Amino acid sequence: MMQILQYSIQREDNPTMVAKVDKDTCVGCATCVDACPEAAIEMEDEFPKVDPERCKDCGDCEAACPTESIKADKKDK
Repeated sequence: MMQILQYSIQREDNPTMVAKVDKDTCVGCATCVDACPEAAIEMEDEFPKVDPERCKDCGDCEAACPTESIKADKKDK
């Protein structure tokens, strides 16, 4: 069963985005942490956690993830 962590993202053109980290495919490499120009991602319990106040939803973390485990998607209502 897929485990998903969801964190709110402040996006300039759409404030209802959510970063989703797939814990089943995330290897905890922290590449996304290093790729984030806003320093909005920290490792917590071996997985990335996005700070919604700092994240600008630039997509750098998504592009850097070697396992494609972090995605931005519309927030479920």
